Amino acid sequence: MRALVTGASGFIGRPLCAALAAAGYEVRAAVRDRRALSFPPGVEIVKLPDLAGTVDWTPLVDGMDAVVHLAAIAHAPRQVPDAAYDRVNHVATAELARAAAAARMQRFVFISSIGAQSGTTSDHPLSETDVPRPAKIYGRAKLAAEAAVRAAGVPYTILRPVLVYGPDPKANIARLKWLAGLPVPLPFGSLHQRRSLLALDNLVSVPPVLLALASGLIGQREKWEQLAGSLVAEPKKLMAAGWRPVVDTRTALAAMVGGQRHA
Repeated sequence: MRALVTGASGFIGRPLCAALAAAGYEVRAAVRDRRALSFPPGVEIVKLPDLAGTVDWTPLVDGMDAVVHLAAIAHAPRQVPDAAYDRVNHVATAELARAAAAARMQRFVFISSIGAQSGTTSDHPLSETDVPRPAKIYGRAKLAAEAAVRAAGVPYTILRPVLVYGPDPKANIARLKWLAGLPVPLPFGSLHQRRSLLALDNLVSVPPVLLALASGLIGQREKWEQLAGSLVAEPKKLMAAGWRPVVDTRTALAAMVGGQRHA
Protein backbone atom coordinates (compact mmCIF):
# COMPACT_ATOMS: atom_id res chain seq x y z
CA MET A 1 0.00 0.00 0.00
CA ARG A 2 1.18 3.51 -0.83
CA ALA A 3 0.65 6.13 1.89
CA LEU A 4 1.04 9.91 1.93
CA VAL A 5 1.99 11.46 5.29
CA THR A 6 1.60 15.23 5.65
CA GLY A 7 3.60 17.03 8.32
CA ALA A 8 6.08 14.18 8.01
CA SER A 9 9.00 16.01 9.61
CA GLY A 10 7.18 16.68 12.88
CA PHE A 11 7.23 15.08 16.32
CA ILE A 12 4.73 12.43 15.20
CA GLY A 13 5.32 12.44 11.46
CA ARG A 14 8.93 11.30 11.35
CA PRO A 15 8.54 8.18 13.55
CA LEU A 16 5.24 7.46 11.80
CA CYS A 17 6.95 7.39 8.42
CA ALA A 18 9.58 5.04 9.81
CA ALA A 19 6.91 2.75 11.29
CA LEU A 20 4.93 2.64 8.06
CA ALA A 21 8.05 1.94 6.00
CA ALA A 22 9.02 -0.86 8.38
CA ALA A 23 5.52 -2.32 8.01
CA GLY A 24 5.98 -2.53 4.23
CA TYR A 25 4.21 0.64 3.09
CA GLU A 26 5.53 2.79 0.26
CA VAL A 27 5.68 6.18 1.98
CA ARG A 28 5.50 9.66 0.47
CA ALA A 29 6.59 12.16 3.16
CA ALA A 30 5.29 15.71 2.64
CA VAL A 31 7.44 18.24 4.52
CA ARG A 32 7.86 22.03 4.53
CA ASP A 33 11.68 21.87 4.20
CA ARG A 34 13.37 19.00 2.41
CA ARG A 35 16.88 19.93 3.61
CA ALA A 36 18.74 17.91 6.23
CA LEU A 37 15.92 15.44 6.79
CA SER A 38 16.53 11.81 7.59
CA PHE A 39 13.98 9.19 6.61
CA PRO A 40 14.36 5.44 6.01
CA PRO A 41 15.59 4.36 2.57
CA GLY A 42 12.82 4.29 0.00
CA VAL A 43 10.72 7.05 1.59
CA GLU A 44 9.84 9.63 -1.06
CA ILE A 45 10.27 13.19 0.24
CA VAL A 46 8.09 15.87 -1.34
CA LYS A 47 7.43 19.55 -0.66
CA LEU A 48 4.38 20.32 1.47
CA PRO A 49 2.46 23.29 0.02
CA ASP A 50 1.88 26.44 2.06
CA LEU A 51 -1.37 25.62 3.82
CA ALA A 52 -2.05 29.32 4.46
CA GLY A 53 -3.24 29.61 0.86
CA THR A 54 -5.39 27.53 -1.45
CA VAL A 55 -3.69 24.18 -1.99
CA ASP A 56 -3.70 21.95 -5.05
CA TRP A 57 -3.29 18.55 -3.43
CA THR A 58 -3.58 16.60 -6.69
CA PRO A 59 0.17 16.01 -7.26
CA LEU A 60 0.62 14.76 -3.70
CA VAL A 61 -2.31 12.33 -3.66
CA ASP A 62 -1.59 11.02 -7.15
CA GLY A 63 -0.86 7.29 -6.98
CA MET A 64 -1.50 7.04 -3.23
CA ASP A 65 -3.81 4.50 -1.61
CA ALA A 66 -4.07 6.27 1.75
CA VAL A 67 -3.14 9.48 3.54
CA VAL A 68 -2.33 10.27 7.16
CA HIS A 69 -2.94 14.01 7.62
CA LEU A 70 -0.84 15.51 10.43
CA ALA A 71 0.09 18.94 9.04
CA ALA A 72 -1.50 21.68 11.19
CA ILE A 73 -0.88 24.67 13.44
CA ALA A 74 -0.50 23.25 16.93
CA HIS A 75 2.15 24.54 19.35
CA ALA A 76 2.61 27.97 17.79
CA PRO A 77 5.45 30.03 19.34
CA ARG A 78 3.39 33.24 19.12
CA GLN A 79 -0.23 34.37 18.96
CA VAL A 80 -1.92 33.05 15.83
CA PRO A 81 -5.02 34.76 14.33
CA ASP A 82 -8.22 32.74 14.44
CA ALA A 83 -8.46 32.96 10.66
CA ALA A 84 -5.08 31.22 10.31
CA TYR A 85 -6.21 28.31 12.48
CA ASP A 86 -9.34 27.95 10.37
CA ARG A 87 -7.45 28.21 7.07
CA VAL A 88 -4.68 25.74 7.95
CA ASN A 89 -6.37 23.28 10.29
CA HIS A 90 -9.84 23.28 8.73
CA VAL A 91 -9.95 24.50 5.13
CA ALA A 92 -6.68 22.87 4.00
CA THR A 93 -7.89 19.58 5.50
CA ALA A 94 -11.17 19.89 3.62
CA GLU A 95 -9.29 20.49 0.36
CA LEU A 96 -7.11 17.45 0.96
CA ALA A 97 -10.09 15.25 1.80
CA ARG A 98 -11.85 16.25 -1.40
CA ALA A 99 -8.68 15.55 -3.41
CA ALA A 100 -8.37 12.16 -1.74
CA ALA A 101 -11.97 11.35 -2.62
CA ALA A 102 -11.41 12.37 -6.24
CA ALA A 103 -8.33 10.13 -6.32
CA ARG A 104 -10.43 7.27 -4.93
CA MET A 105 -8.18 6.71 -1.95
CA GLN A 106 -8.90 3.68 0.16
CA ARG A 107 -8.45 5.46 3.51
CA PHE A 108 -8.08 9.02 4.89
CA VAL A 109 -6.63 9.06 8.41
CA PHE A 110 -7.09 12.47 10.04
CA ILE A 111 -5.15 13.18 13.22
CA SER A 112 -7.50 15.57 14.99
CA SER A 113 -7.20 16.35 18.73
CA ILE A 114 -8.97 15.80 22.01
CA GLY A 115 -9.33 19.60 21.86
CA ALA A 116 -11.97 19.06 19.17
CA GLN A 117 -14.14 17.36 21.76
CA SER A 118 -13.40 19.02 25.07
CA GLY A 119 -11.78 21.88 26.91
CA THR A 120 -8.59 21.20 28.81
CA THR A 121 -10.40 19.41 31.67
CA SER A 122 -13.42 17.14 31.94
CA ASP A 123 -15.42 15.94 34.94
CA HIS A 124 -16.01 12.53 33.37
CA PRO A 125 -14.16 10.11 31.06
CA LEU A 126 -14.70 11.14 27.45
CA SER A 127 -15.81 8.91 24.62
CA GLU A 128 -16.97 9.39 21.04
CA THR A 129 -20.58 9.46 22.26
CA ASP A 130 -20.05 12.77 24.08
CA VAL A 131 -21.23 15.92 22.29
CA PRO A 132 -18.11 17.86 21.19
CA ARG A 133 -17.55 21.09 23.13
CA PRO A 134 -14.23 22.56 22.00
CA ALA A 135 -13.15 25.52 24.12
CA LYS A 136 -10.55 27.14 21.85
CA ILE A 137 -10.18 28.09 18.20
CA TYR A 138 -7.67 25.28 17.72
CA GLY A 139 -10.25 22.69 18.75
CA ARG A 140 -13.08 24.37 16.85
CA ALA A 141 -11.00 24.34 13.66
CA LYS A 142 -10.16 20.68 14.18
CA LEU A 143 -13.83 19.84 14.75
CA ALA A 144 -14.81 21.69 11.55
CA ALA A 145 -12.10 19.74 9.73
CA GLU A 146 -13.56 16.48 11.02
CA ALA A 147 -16.94 17.41 9.57
CA ALA A 148 -15.30 18.27 6.24
CA VAL A 149 -13.56 14.88 6.14
CA ARG A 150 -16.85 13.09 6.79
CA ALA A 151 -18.56 15.08 4.04
CA ALA A 152 -15.85 14.51 1.44
CA GLY A 153 -16.94 11.03 0.44
CA VAL A 154 -13.63 9.31 1.18
CA PRO A 155 -13.36 6.32 3.55
CA TYR A 156 -12.00 7.88 6.72
CA THR A 157 -10.61 7.33 10.19
CA ILE A 158 -10.55 10.22 12.65
CA LEU A 159 -8.33 10.11 15.74
CA ARG A 160 -8.49 12.56 18.64
CA PRO A 161 -5.24 11.96 20.53
CA VAL A 162 -4.70 13.20 24.05
CA LEU A 163 -1.32 14.65 25.08
CA VAL A 164 1.35 12.75 23.15
CA TYR A 165 4.74 12.23 24.78
CA GLY A 166 8.07 10.75 23.71
CA PRO A 167 11.72 11.70 23.28
CA ASP A 168 12.23 15.45 22.74
CA PRO A 169 8.64 16.26 23.80
CA LYS A 170 6.86 19.51 22.98
CA ALA A 171 4.78 22.08 24.89
CA ASN A 172 3.36 21.07 28.28
CA ILE A 173 4.96 17.66 28.53
CA ALA A 174 8.32 19.32 27.88
CA ARG A 175 7.60 21.72 30.77
CA LEU A 176 6.69 18.80 33.02
CA LYS A 177 9.90 17.00 32.08
CA TRP A 178 11.86 20.18 32.89
CA LEU A 179 10.14 20.51 36.27
CA ALA A 180 10.83 16.87 37.10
CA GLY A 181 14.51 17.48 36.49
CA LEU A 182 14.78 20.35 38.99
CA PRO A 183 16.79 19.52 42.14
CA VAL A 184 14.01 20.77 44.42
CA PRO A 185 10.94 19.12 45.99
CA LEU A 186 7.75 19.51 43.98
CA PRO A 187 4.15 19.55 45.38
CA PHE A 188 2.76 17.03 42.90
CA GLY A 189 2.16 14.33 45.53
CA SER A 190 -1.02 16.11 46.57
CA LEU A 191 -2.52 15.92 43.08
CA HIS A 192 -5.07 13.17 42.50
CA GLN A 193 -6.58 14.21 39.16
CA ARG A 194 -6.31 11.74 36.31
CA ARG A 195 -5.16 12.54 32.75
CA SER A 196 -4.90 10.37 29.68
CA LEU A 197 -1.48 10.40 28.02
CA LEU A 198 -0.46 8.74 24.77
CA ALA A 199 3.01 7.39 24.15
CA LEU A 200 4.40 8.26 20.73
CA ASP A 201 5.20 4.59 20.05
CA ASN A 202 1.58 3.65 20.78
CA LEU A 203 0.27 6.36 18.47
CA VAL A 204 2.46 5.37 15.53
CA SER A 205 1.45 1.72 16.03
CA VAL A 206 -2.15 2.67 15.12
CA PRO A 207 -2.19 3.42 11.35
CA PRO A 208 -1.39 -0.10 10.04
CA VAL A 209 -4.56 -1.25 11.81
CA LEU A 210 -6.71 1.73 10.90
CA LEU A 211 -5.75 1.85 7.26
CA ALA A 212 -7.48 -1.49 6.93
CA LEU A 213 -10.28 -1.27 9.52
CA ALA A 214 -13.12 1.06 10.42
CA SER A 215 -12.77 4.35 12.21
CA GLY A 216 -11.69 4.60 15.84
CA LEU A 217 -11.37 7.21 18.54
CA ILE A 218 -8.84 7.79 21.30
CA GLY A 219 -8.68 10.21 23.64
CA GLN A 220 -5.15 19.55 26.22
CA ARG A 221 -7.10 25.40 31.07
CA GLU A 222 -3.89 27.01 30.71
CA LYS A 223 -0.46 25.82 31.84
CA TRP A 224 -1.34 24.53 35.29
CA GLU A 225 -4.66 22.92 34.43
CA GLN A 226 -3.10 21.29 31.40
CA LEU A 227 -0.71 19.53 33.73
CA ALA A 228 -2.87 19.01 36.82
CA GLY A 229 -6.54 18.91 35.79
CA SER A 230 -8.45 15.74 35.02
CA LEU A 231 -8.93 14.68 31.43
CA VAL A 232 -9.53 11.02 30.66
CA ALA A 233 -10.48 9.70 27.24
CA GLU A 234 -11.68 6.16 26.74
CA PRO A 235 -10.05 4.20 23.85
CA LYS A 236 -12.72 1.48 23.83
CA LYS A 237 -13.79 1.99 20.21
CA LEU A 238 -10.21 2.01 19.01
CA MET A 239 -9.38 -1.15 20.95
CA ALA A 240 -12.47 -2.80 19.51
CA ALA A 241 -10.94 -2.14 16.08
CA GLY A 242 -7.92 -4.20 17.09
CA TRP A 243 -5.43 -1.67 18.48
CA ARG A 244 -3.39 -2.46 21.56
CA PRO A 245 -0.64 -0.31 23.14
CA VAL A 246 2.84 -1.57 22.35
CA VAL A 247 4.40 0.01 25.45
CA ASP A 248 3.04 0.71 28.95
CA THR A 249 2.90 4.24 30.34
CA ARG A 250 5.56 3.80 33.04
CA THR A 251 8.08 2.37 30.58
CA ALA A 252 7.36 5.00 27.95
CA LEU A 253 7.63 7.90 30.43
CA ALA A 254 10.95 6.55 31.68
CA ALA A 255 12.18 6.31 28.09
CA MET A 256 11.09 9.90 27.43
CA VAL A 257 13.05 11.21 30.40
CA GLY A 258 16.04 9.19 29.22
CA GLY A 259 15.63 10.49 25.67
CA GLN A 260 15.18 7.05 24.15
CA ARG A 261 12.62 5.49 21.83
CA HIS A 262 11.05 2.26 23.10
CA ALA A 263 12.65 -0.75 21.43
